[in-house]
Amino acid sequence: MRRGRGVAVVVAASCLAVACCGCRTASSSGVRPELEVSKTEAWVRPPEIESVEGTGPAMTMREYRLPGGCSLKGYDSRFAVFYDRSISALDDSPIRLLDLETGKHAQVRSQAVGTAEGFAIIGLRCSDEWVVWEELKGNEQEAPLKCYWRLFAAPILKDGMSLGEPVLVDENEVSIASRPLFAVVGDEVFWMTNSSANTVQEGAVDGARVRAKVLPDGAMREVLSSTRHIRTLSASEGHLLVSEYVAGKGAAERLLVVDPASGASEMTYDLGNVDRPVSHFPVTHEGAVTWAVLPDPEGVWCDLLYRPADGAAGTVEDHAGDPVMVGPYVFYETERPESTGIGMTKPVVRIRGFDPRTGVRFTVLETSAEVDGQWRLPIAQAYDTGSFLIMNDLSFKTEESPDTTLVRRYTLTSK
Repeated sequence: MRRGRGVAVVVAASCLAVACCGCRTASSSGVRPELEVSKTEAWVRPPEIESVEGTGPAMTMREYRLPGGCSLKGYDSRFAVFYDRSISALDDSPIRLLDLETGKHAQVRSQAVGTAEGFAIIGLRCSDEWVVWEELKGNEQEAPLKCYWRLFAAPILKDGMSLGEPVLVDENEVSIASRPLFAVVGDEVFWMTNSSANTVQEGAVDGARVRAKVLPDGAMREVLSSTRHIRTLSASEGHLLVSEYVAGKGAAERLLVVDPASGASEMTYDLGNVDRPVSHFPVTHEGAVTWAVLPDPEGVWCDLLYRPADGAAGTVEDHAGDPVMVGPYVFYETERPESTGIGMTKPVVRIRGFDPRTGVRFTVLETSAEVDGQWRLPIAQAYDTGSFLIMNDLSFKTEESPDTTLVRRYTLTSK
């Protein structure tokens, strides 16, 4: 499993000692409950969930062909949004929109709004009504605290192949407020930032904040604030999923399921990861939660975990991660080196599935990364009742590879 991708990076920790796996509490007030987190000093991998290899559910598949170099950053029921191939000397990433109903696609922005000022597009999400993106100015590697970010949104026009005028949602210096993670649901955008004292803005300790705005011109409002730093924010089934660090130091995390209207935490999950980073975004559905943990901080492989609403956490599979919940299933990626039979190994990528009701694990597709490219799931994707997308940029393989990005939409026909 890759350690980082897109606007989110692998940072947090996630697997639990069995005794404290996924401790779950409910709250009806705006005050988030305090959890007694694991007292274990080192993470212990949960036992493997009893499972068998089997056949997956019946699904239909539709394939779309986009130009090479596209990278899927999110999708809703009708539209999916991509970074297009970079054409700017500033490493700007143009935006491409795909209409999943018609199969048509087009580059809807060729560059950042602030290109002339040195800004480049660096983060991207969409709903079926709006495309939202981040623009960044500065060099994060050389002078991270001297960077400046802006968050923009633009409506998807009726033709589905163009955007309206961009709206500035928020902006700040990274020394005052960290780069935002954001989600857009319909016509409302949510974003989070962290703030703490630093050498550039001494005393700028604003903690973590999640804000919201109804597009295009609604007033900015605060959803929640915390003295703890937030690691991720996403949206699913009418809720915000917020993972935050339990303490000022260490990797231990908890996941909050937040009512976006009141800011109240309706569920809180102790991820119990203790001292191990969580990869990308945890996801939930009907009280169950799934996430991936990096068992070796120096390694690149993750273990995929699942905790049912009424039980303890267990390990679904190693060398796995980036789960999406679709219907009753969990779909995820695996990538592992496998023997070629001649004393060498080759990376094999699979899109896999798991049925928590029966314990059946199954393979949707299998490819050799060196021959067939790498199929990938997007991160931070909301629960869907029946379908999911994967992508494979064939142009990355060799110079002779097709200049094509393949996108597939799988839809359940039985559950």
